[in-house]
Amino acid sequence: MQFSFSAQEDSFRQHVRSTLLRPDIAELIDVANGHQADPRPLYRALGEAGLLAVNWPIEFGGLGLGQIYAGIVIEEMGLANVPDTLHLLSVQVVGSILLASGTARQKKSLARRIASGQMFACVLFTEPETGTDLAAIRTTAKRMEDGSFRISGRKRYSLRAGFADYGLCLARTQDSATGHQGLTLFLLSLAEPGIAVHRLPSLADEPFHDVVLDDARATGECVIGDEGTAWGTMLAALAFERTGTDYMVRARRWLKEIATCAGAAAHLGAAEIGLASAELEAAQLMCWDILSRMDDGDCDETMNAMAKLYNSELAQRIGWLGSELCPPGRLGSHRMLDAAHREAPGLTISAGVSEAMLETIARSHLVRPEGGAST
Repeated sequence: MQFSFSAQEDSFRQHVRSTLLRPDIAELIDVANGHQADPRPLYRALGEAGLLAVNWPIEFGGLGLGQIYAGIVIEEMGLANVPDTLHLLSVQVVGSILLASGTARQKKSLARRIASGQMFACVLFTEPETGTDLAAIRTTAKRMEDGSFRISGRKRYSLRAGFADYGLCLARTQDSATGHQGLTLFLLSLAEPGIAVHRLPSLADEPFHDVVLDDARATGECVIGDEGTAWGTMLAALAFERTGTDYMVRARRWLKEIATCAGAAAHLGAAEIGLASAELEAAQLMCWDILSRMDDGDCDETMNAMAKLYNSELAQRIGWLGSELCPPGRLGSHRMLDAAHREAPGLTISAGVSEAMLETIARSHLVRPEGGAST
């Protein structure tokens, strides 16, 4: 494990930090953090600055850098209070799947637009009756005689769908003995007939949407990857999200605010803050170790599950710590901590629920130091 960054990585971090401090971008960050604000102008500016997809190949609008550099951007953006969900969905999830499994034509027409902040995408996975159990989805895509598909179903709790141009939709194209088989990914224009997007009422700062697909038409060119093989494609794309980097950055930002709030009240919770700080040090080391492994071509599903589990559970505890150390009377003046309290419950659900991460870890049959397989 490396405990420091290279000179080139430190220089890049300074470049990212100075870019985010530019008056024009700093102003857009403030606007994007307003209630129900539209973050797209900010992301267009970040795209023009080349910060959205730094680890993508140059031919697709990136800088050709590694995962460590992408992690640095995520960290600096988070610490600068850049709303991260649209970036996470468009670049880290949809963009990663597009680059890994899309056709040459799909990459050429769509990837550069995502990297430049000119196009945004959301994920259409979760359904009302199935929750996070994607193997049980009911949305269907029926192939027509002309080779196109007709998609019908309902997706709920889709983050930022109201700001997205495209939605990555998971649908069942084949009946199968197991729910994981027969699933296909479609990248759909949300402006197409038969697709309706409605915002859901929510206490969260992030807007959730209900997306209804009523016989929506999708051509064969909308299919990402091979038909019926979406499960493996999605697992590969979740690798970056499950490094835990996003959760670690949230926790760092929240703990700093908690320390400020508690410090103004006779140093409340010094022990709790100290313990959380130590846990965050471990979380950071875990994130950077996994990112460096990914740069070396080592993407370990079990290690990623461990990182996601540890970092999301930690971020959730720190989010709730704010409301414990900063009671409602004081919490009202700390909008970030108020939002953290409301966001915390969902952190152990997104990108894979904690129980699923535990199952992945258990299935790995970890070997004990003395060489005996664990039970």
